[in-house]
Amino acid sequence: MTTMDIRTVTDSFAVSPQIRPEDVQTLVDAGFTTIICNRPDDEEIGQPTFDTVASKARELGLDVHHLPITSGMFGPQHVAQTEKLLSDSVGKVFAYCRSGTRSIMLWAFQEVTKRPRDEVVALAAAAGYDLSQQI
Repeated sequence: MTTMDIRTVTDSFAVSPQIRPEDVQTLVDAGFTTIICNRPDDEEIGQPTFDTVASKARELGLDVHHLPITSGMFGPQHVAQTEKLLSDSVGKVFAYCRSGTRSIMLWAFQEVTKRPRDEVVALAAAAGYDLSQQI
């Protein structure tokens, strides 16, 4: 069993690489109320499906959303959907994909409309993602 790599971005948002259904209790214990999955099913052999993670999340009382993005293939509509999911969520939001990069980039692109670019880049860097060339 692997240890989750939860990367805190703000007090109310974190990202990580792929999670498994058994990781969901850790998210509940950490105070998360919403999960956003940015990974398409069947991207990699052996990857847990969204439904298996979502089933466990719902069982434990979390809101869960699937906004699958093929790596490097998202546009303004995905950023807008992310912004809506984040604004509609109550409490802490956790997003994941294969490595966490798609999730942090979607957050950053919608967040840069609310905070200075340098602050967004710094928050992402503190979480382990260099977005200085993307934002």
